[in-house]
Amino acid sequence: MLEHWYYILAIPLYKLISNLINLHNTKKIHHLYIIWIETETGYAELTQEKQNFSELIKKANIIEPYIPTVQPMGYGQLASFNASLAENFPSSLENFVVITNKTFLQLIGIFKKRCWETFNPLYWLNLLIYLPQNLLQYLGFSGKNIFTKLLQLLWWIIGIFTATATQLYPDLCRQIVEQVLQKFSLL
Repeated sequence: MLEHWYYILAIPLYKLISNLINLHNTKKIHHLYIIWIETETGYAELTQEKQNFSELIKKANIIEPYIPTVQPMGYGQLASFNASLAENFPSSLENFVVITNKTFLQLIGIFKKRCWETFNPLYWLNLLIYLPQNLLQYLGFSGKNIFTKLLQLLWWIIGIFTATATQLYPDLCRQIVEQVLQKFSLL
């Protein structure tokens, strides 16, 4: 019936590999950044990683830090604004260095956690139980609205019904699954 069940292992494998790559890239850029701050060498190589740094922040799903900044404009005037960390990467200004380093450490922690989640059965169980909510959040919808809660409730009702039906009528459920799989294999 399920001859190729092991294909489902591609999902955790993808999660593990993509997060290991993100972790490696984060550590590499952080190392380049530390070297540049300490020795003031390697600026060109580090600047080439600006886009990667910005993408890592997005992949980690963290809010990009904005640093309050005041700079002289000339003629006694000052400009006060919030500067984007990613847009001003790399910066050697002291307040940027502290926040940049904290951001790198946060990114490393997030990607390590995601790698370990791959091996945690409770993570996958939680993902399955809250599948509609997780999908809607991934698509950018709030998990707090009534539509998400109703869809989640419907998912749980279907899950309870399916679990009960498979316990009470195992042969009938097996026949239904086999018929559905046959119809899809004919297409």
